[in-house]
Amino acid sequence: MTRSTAQRLASLALALAVTLAPLAAPAADAPVDGTWQAHDYEFTFSGFSSHYSCNGVATVLRDLLRSAGARPGFRVTESCAAPGPEPIVVARMRFETLSSGPPPAPPGQPLSRGQGVWREVVLKGDGVREVAGNCEVVQQFAKEVLPLFETRGVTSHMNCVPNDQILGNGIDLRFNVLAAAPDH
Repeated sequence: MTRSTAQRLASLALALAVTLAPLAAPAADAPVDGTWQAHDYEFTFSGFSSHYSCNGVATVLRDLLRSAGARPGFRVTESCAAPGPEPIVVARMRFETLSSGPPPAPPGQPLSRGQGVWREVVLKGDGVREVAGNCEVVQQFAKEVLPLFETRGVTSHMNCVPNDQILGNGIDLRFNVLAAAPDH
């Protein structure tokens, strides 16, 4: 191949890349106008292999909300009958998520607007607080709570094998979430 042919091919490849660039997903740091949506959710956890104290499941839920892009200031309130590990743990979560769609107009409530960016979140292994057995909590969070966030590209390869989670290889959840832009 001659040098001029190679240069033409390189120019063509560059032109094609520049032409297709607008078709790709927006840049991770491109700001998006949004509206904060309030959520009040009761999370009832009953795991096969894992038992938590109220505080234990609340701590994991706080980490998950923070990772998923909930607006700072969210609350997780636990409700249990005993202080130790229990087979069923209930936690109430109050949090806000950023939405780029048309805002709902709750009567008498002002809308809270914000700037957001798309951010990639990867939860792999057992990196959530490094506690063995979190797989079931993360799996339930992904199924029940994550749909309340504006996400795209959600891939879940959760492998929560009862009584075999201590290996820490069951969590594999990846997604992009619309989260608050830095300094907003």
